Amino acid sequence: MDAGEHDKTAARVLIAGGGTGGHLVPALNLARELVRRQHPATIMLIGSQRGPDRELLSASGFRYQLIDAPIVDRHRRLKNATLPWRLGRAVSAARTVVNGFRPDVVVGTGGYVSVPIGVAARMAHRPLLLQEQNRQPGLATRFLARWADRVCVAYSGVDEALPEGSRVAITGNPIAPQESVEAEFARRLETDRPTLGVFGGSQGAQALNTAIIELFADQTDAVPNLIWQTGEHHYDHVLAASRWPKRVVIEPFFSPMAAVYPLLDVALCRAGAMTLAELAAWGVPAILVPYPHATADHQMVNARAVETAGAAITIPEPEATSRRLGNLITGLLDDRSRRERMVAAARTLAQPDAAQVIADQILELAGQTPAGDP
Repeated sequence: MDAGEHDKTAARVLIAGGGTGGHLVPALNLARELVRRQHPATIMLIGSQRGPDRELLSASGFRYQLIDAPIVDRHRRLKNATLPWRLGRAVSAARTVVNGFRPDVVVGTGGYVSVPIGVAARMAHRPLLLQEQNRQPGLATRFLARWADRVCVAYSGVDEALPEGSRVAITGNPIAPQESVEAEFARRLETDRPTLGVFGGSQGAQALNTAIIELFADQTDAVPNLIWQTGEHHYDHVLAASRWPKRVVIEPFFSPMAAVYPLLDVALCRAGAMTLAELAAWGVPAILVPYPHATADHQMVNARAVETAGAAITIPEPEATSRRLGNLITGLLDDRSRRERMVAAARTLAQPDAAQVIADQILELAGQTPAGDP
């Protein structure tokens, strides 16, 4: 998969992002786009030693490395007393990576692992491109933007929260190509029932899992077709909560999600920026329950914008009782005309070519004329 390793014309691209799937998935999607080009890039991915990074990167086929990047603790400020020392150690490790790989360009897709790599890129005088997924930019993007040669954002107005003079391009979020992927579990779905997808991001969402268990565990005859991503930590509990019928497909994590989205009539999910970009591209109506502890409440900001466009219903987590969610799910699954309006609204938000646009900008910074699709 690391095409271009022996191609002397290939750009060398170092991509850092991780800690959550929301930062790692765009890194992987950009890497895959860059190796699809006429002169496939030589890629190295950098992830953190926390979250899903090791599992996702090891399965990707790309060359990768994990570094120990420090986290800013927003709730226990005393823990940040050692932050400068820990950041210095992380930057030292990042400089070793950058000097060893000798990239033509460095890309950061957010999360705390982007910070030491971005600083190391600056120290090594390497071009730096940032990709920010959210309407409210994260701390890593805000910190590094002053040195970045380009900041690719998904939405207009993001530049207002960045340092003055930041070089911003509105590109959308880099989702995976909308290729048809036939999933074996699709055969388990009953054609006379609508299909609900439930997913809480790479870590799962206990609030969503609990609500669905309360709704359907004791009345499984009423459950629609259900494609349910529980997260690794909640999987065993969900599986044991009932004798689920065959049409209930339960997994810790689905990859690729391209096998899931075409099957859905409605999604019940968090409001991470990558999830919303994928829902828009596939035209899936959604009930959004934003993660309430997201930095600067950025998931609520994301969700309200999609709701305003008419593509989703947003419920704050404290209000997301099983009864209320059950009424919303039933109402949407029973109302085809409303779903069709939400599908049309979702597609007005779609930016399916974002990965190609951002890859072009990466190659431009690397000193290459973008070769386009093969």
